Amino acid sequence: ANPQHWGGCGMNVGKAAAGVMFGISRAMLMMYSGQEVGEPAVGAEGFSGDDGRTSIFDYTAMPEFQKWVNGGRYDGGGLSEEQKSLRTWYGKLLEILREPAFEKGDFYGLNYFNRENERFGRVGDETVSGHWMYAYLRSDGESGQGFLCVVNLHPSEVMRAVRVVIPLGALGFLGRELAGQVSLVDRLGAGGQMDVCWRDVVGGGLEIGDVEAFGVRYYELK
Repeated sequence: ANPQHWGGCGMNVGKAAAGVMFGISRAMLMMYSGQEVGEPAVGAEGFSGDDGRTSIFDYTAMPEFQKWVNGGRYDGGGLSEEQKSLRTWYGKLLEILREPAFEKGDFYGLNYFNRENERFGRVGDETVSGHWMYAYLRSDGESGQGFLCVVNLHPSEVMRAVRVVIPLGALGFLGRELAGQVSLVDRLGAGGQMDVCWRDVVGGGLEIGDVEAFGVRYYELK
């Protein structure tokens, strides 16, 4: 959230970054100190000076995080509504990442298959897709759980009428049949559901509508 980094885009840039980095592997996760409340780390901190970062080693204070501490009550009473929303969002993300598809499953990248897809987040006169959008699948064979994850990395552009191409080979990765149907449940957003046939998706792509700036969609495939 520091104005020196990430183009000065504010606290929501962490959502898009985490939506990609936290979801693509089974590795341990690390959040920056104060990230969940948008701590900007503005000003000199101990020996490190004004480096635009919080610290777990140096002596410092985090004014935005102190609003969560709220005089020792630890109830977030001093946070703004935007900060409360951000903290709730990270809580939902971390809960989802404990599920089998992420904790034990494997990764299947989709950007390669969407390079020529004009509705995969192109901006201006771009002729190749994938600069601003990132999409991937996670699947756990033992539980049969699968997820489609789509992230808009643009700080201000809403990606309109996004379509995600999912290749035939991905069905084997997911353990699904071409003749089957699937329900995509939005686990990280408003909780909506889409019901589609795999044959239509593989043939024409999956229509997911608009994706807001720094938007993250985690669809569980049921």
